[in-house]
Amino acid sequence: AMRLSYQALKIMKKRRHGSIIHVSSLAALLAIGNNPVYAASKIFLNSFSENLHWIYKDYGIYIQSLCPGFTDTNFAKSGGFRFTGQAMSVSKVEKSSISCMKSQKTICIP
Repeated sequence: AMRLSYQALKIMKKRRHGSIIHVSSLAALLAIGNNPVYAASKIFLNSFSENLHWIYKDYGIYIQSLCPGFTDTNFAKSGGFRFTGQAMSVSKVEKSSISCMKSQKTICIP
């Protein structure tokens, strides 16, 4: 995320426009579970996104950290994840991200 963001930001800064959406997780906000490295990486991603937002907002660049909960994706299915509760649809996550983008929210929780 860091390398790709910095490469994209070089271009966006020159044209004074752009958007970056980092896909984080609710795990960043809860910091619970049996995978502390995953949660820590998502906490970092949220902090990184918020800091980039403050650095680049005056260049017309929007940065978002999208924090969905369990989402029903092919990736999850292929990884063998079975959700005991109700998972969000990809469409709901996408619509939430767009809504947050319109209101310029940095941390987006569908």
